[in-house]
Amino acid sequence: MSKLQFIKNQTFDEVATVNITDVFSSDYRNYLVITKDFANTDGNNAWISLRLINASDAIITSSTYDIAQLQMMSDQAFGENRYDDENRFKYSISYSEEEKQNAGQFIVSNPYESALYTHVQRQSTYFYTDGGRIDGYRWIGMEKTAVSVTGFNLYSEDGYDFEGEVNVYGIK
Repeated sequence: MSKLQFIKNQTFDEVATVNITDVFSSDYRNYLVITKDFANTDGNNAWISLRLINASDAIITSSTYDIAQLQMMSDQAFGENRYDDENRFKYSISYSEEEKQNAGQFIVSNPYESALYTHVQRQSTYFYTDGGRIDGYRWIGMEKTAVSVTGFNLYSEDGYDFEGEVNVYGIK
């Protein structure tokens, strides 16, 4: 049976980018990241993408991110997306105009192991206020640089300001 060990809580408001630092270490091999209450403070629907931060506190922006995604929409056929050699984990979190109607989680594996690639799994839900559609997302991703990762960066694809909360746990 797994046990969760709380590492960090971070809330933010009216930012277009935020760094969640000093959360991955040699203490754990796997981490649970809970995201909640994301909303756009500029009044637009938008996407947030995820980039990793290495042990030198630099955001990894090389074209070494791959994702396979399943998009499950309540009003139309499911969709599959594949993104290869991107400079981020594209479209990681969706959020709406001033509505906190989303939640999700990341499982991050091997981030601190400099000899291994970092793997990320994402699950999330989202309610579109325009039209009342509910979406579910599930993706798996890999960052293909064998470096020690100590944190992550979230940023708005469109540059809009957002707010939200992140909780990070180590998994024993």
